[in-house]
Amino acid sequence: MSNYKSREKVLKHKDKTLEILNEYLIELAKDQPKKVDLISYWLHTYSNYLRYEEFFDPKRNKRYERGDIVKVQFGFNVGSEYGGLHYAVVIDKNNNLSSPVVTVVPLSSTDDKIISKHNVDLGNELVQKVKSKLLGMQQEVLEKEKDNERFLEELHNLIDESEIDEGKKEIHVSDEKYYDIKCIIEKCYEKLDQINEQKRDIRKMLKELSKMKNGSMALVNQMTCISKIRIEDPKNMYGVLHGIKLSPEGLDRINEKIKELYIMNA
Repeated sequence: MSNYKSREKVLKHKDKTLEILNEYLIELAKDQPKKVDLISYWLHTYSNYLRYEEFFDPKRNKRYERGDIVKVQFGFNVGSEYGGLHYAVVIDKNNNLSSPVVTVVPLSSTDDKIISKHNVDLGNELVQKVKSKLLGMQQEVLEKEKDNERFLEELHNLIDESEIDEGKKEIHVSDEKYYDIKCIIEKCYEKLDQINEQKRDIRKMLKELSKMKNGSMALVNQMTCISKIRIEDPKNMYGVLHGIKLSPEGLDRINEKIKELYIMNA
């Protein structure tokens, strides 16, 4: 039997569904406005995902490896299914760059919660990894700023006071010296561009860090396969979380919990 429906019937079905949803949200808003806001936010985001999926090319994202920490929009789900924007750890052993999906275990802050038998305590490893990356980036900026100071000193040493015309605000130098000065100035501008870009990345990382809690746990019983469209960060090597990986020890504990929960006679 054919399940074909005419365009008219499809649109009627759509209108009826939206009517039911609208009535539900209006009634819910009386007592639970926050929930209505969350559902509305998710419907808007989900609609954008549907529009985008036709053009989505997973090869434009970075290749996700086992242990990578990612930030995922899990959406607004049913009952106790995990939802919202949260960190997760990639579990796939060998995820292909062209694969549109990846398997992850969601992470949650501990916040003095009791860690159930379905979860794995990861301590403050995630926060420490982000802090370590941030410290490395700040150190790189300091080194680049020192490089620029050295370049400016070289520039100062190249130019004699006798070559400066204060009145006309001009410098008169030989062609050879002009070339050397030009090279130093170009190096300075290049370093400044790198410094400004890294400072923008540092500000992003500080903002991310301000939202993170010290303790985290892996919700192994919420392990799920997601579309890579849901990954908000990192999409590429410039993402805040690029290079942040769970330690082999943390992954081993998750592996053991997966065996315990899902593999018979493990």
